[in-house]
Amino acid sequence: MKKLMFMFSALALGVAVTSCSHPEACFSMDKESARVGETVTFTDCSTDSGMTRIYTGDGNVGVFANGKYTYEYTAAGSYKVDVSATESSDGGNSNTTSKTIVITE
Repeated sequence: MKKLMFMFSALALGVAVTSCSHPEACFSMDKESARVGETVTFTDCSTDSGMTRIYTGDGNVGVFANGKYTYEYTAAGSYKVDVSATESSDGGNSNTTSKTIVITE
């Protein structure tokens, strides 16, 4: 009986630990600067995320497809790119990380 109670307690504890995971936003860019009209590829490396969105800094919002997102900026400037990882497409815990890209003429 003691052995059974120990196994049950360990199982319950394990379930509690795994259900407390939170998404961790992570991404890379294939370049830190680009020219207007040049394709930039962003790669998602987020963990524990059901939905990862990318905010390109110029008003565009996208979703990674197969871990990649490609984009062409239409104006020169310095843009703060945000990636937000959320537990699911319905919401839940989320985490955001940012990087800057410089676009030149």
